Amino acid sequence: MEGSSYKQRWLIIDTLNTSNTFRQTKFFCDPDRPAITLPGPQESRRFEFMLHDHENDEIANDMDFVEKLLLGHGEPRIPEIIRRQVY
Repeated sequence: MEGSSYKQRWLIIDTLNTSNTFRQTKFFCDPDRPAITLPGPQESRRFEFMLHDHENDEIANDMDFVEKLLLGHGEPRIPEIIRRQVY
């Protein structure tokens, strides 16, 4: 296959038991860190955060970093995190 890949890296966080019951997709148009959150089945929610060039893939394992992102983007408490992945 020929083509190209998106060069920006994003941290994907899938959660369960979220307190955010908003059933639509929400975009955070922050020029410093664009983000998106979208609902899933059974009170699950996905968050996607753009990573900066200086933030390596291991940032996904830094719970302080992950919690700060979640608390700053609509979560009043930390939900159960079932998956974190950098794409």
